[in-house]
Amino acid sequence: MKRFYYLISLLVLIPMGLVSCSEDEVLTETGTQSEPALQVNTEEKALETHAKLVEGFKQSATRGETSIYPDYYGGCFINGQKQLVVLTKNEGGQAQMMSMAANAGNLVFKPCEYSYNYLNQVMDELNDYQIKNDNDISNNFSYYYLHDTLNVVVVEMQECSPNRINEFKRNVSSSPAIQFEQAPPEIEEENYVSVDNNNLSRTVSSLYPGCKIFSYLTSGGTIYASNGSLGYRVTCDGAKGFITAGHVVNSLGNEVMAGSGDEIGICDLYDYYNGGTVDAAFVKVDDPATLNVLSNNIGATNITLSTDVVDSSSLVYGLTVIKVGAVTGFSETTINSTNVSSTDSETHKTVTKQISLTASSQKGDSGGIVALHNSNSYRTLGIIKAAADNGNTVCTLASEIKKRFYCERY
Repeated sequence: MKRFYYLISLLVLIPMGLVSCSEDEVLTETGTQSEPALQVNTEEKALETHAKLVEGFKQSATRGETSIYPDYYGGCFINGQKQLVVLTKNEGGQAQMMSMAANAGNLVFKPCEYSYNYLNQVMDELNDYQIKNDNDISNNFSYYYLHDTLNVVVVEMQECSPNRINEFKRNVSSSPAIQFEQAPPEIEEENYVSVDNNNLSRTVSSLYPGCKIFSYLTSGGTIYASNGSLGYRVTCDGAKGFITAGHVVNSLGNEVMAGSGDEIGICDLYDYYNGGTVDAAFVKVDDPATLNVLSNNIGATNITLSTDVVDSSSLVYGLTVIKVGAVTGFSETTINSTNVSSTDSETHKTVTKQISLTASSQKGDSGGIVALHNSNSYRTLGIIKAAADNGNTVCTLASEIKKRFYCERY
């Protein structure tokens, strides 16, 4: 059974849902500090405060440690008043963080039970099991994530019964920080979409973040298309081109077409494997005329992507971002998890270190751009990977793609 679906026209995988199925597993926060609304607060100020905390963590971290985060830190999020809410395990940690943030007035603390380090260790434990096992237990949970505001790890299960939960605890993890949720039912798959090759235009006038692209295979004179979206332009080892989702182009050497049908490039780098952190491909573009219309401008909007790539340490639950896909177009949304793992149960490929957004996406949006808007600029955050019927969109981070492909924005 599949747990999420890719946003291409050729294939649909199972979506995920967040319906509680086990009341005794749910952890709630207590002793919440009041959060008065302050008109001077802005999201940008919250990000500035967060950046100060991260820098303070880095300076205080002991050399050789695998994480910069102290054990008193439980994570953070941006609330509706645009304050940075920081979860902390003790008051001593609050004092240290207030000092790091230079006593910022938009900083609010809430007590929590688990450290951010521990929650990420739980995610690593689940990843390890999924990557190494393809059995009835692993196939029963294909989507799990760190819930930044609840201070838990949510595991969605196809069969969320007491017996299956106990089986999970015996074989995968017995961590008390795990909250179990019922996954939605399986959805039907779609076939490849055929394209009439005789009606394809042979002129590409514009290529921009979020525009339609597709790869294809030919059988019996018929083109079968895997529709997706263009992400952002990069250089890789001196070659120019763009990033899109790996499952859109399918494999190395595949030709990629513009929405008009014009051949625009070849898949030169491909990374989508079990245990990886990306679902991405680099499409190399050699034709000077095509490179000339490959733009950082987003369609008919006045938005131009900067060449900055957002570092993963800058991400915060509640942060406002934009996404652009060929089907759903432009939308503003927020981050609702900073650590997501998902598994395709047909190929059993588990991808880790993803994020999720509150806005929905549709088939054909895969590979489209996700960007962070602040200081009058739009910084490259990642690309759309998959969607859920609960309204979430899963994204591959541009910072992870940069590590894998050694690519640079331009």
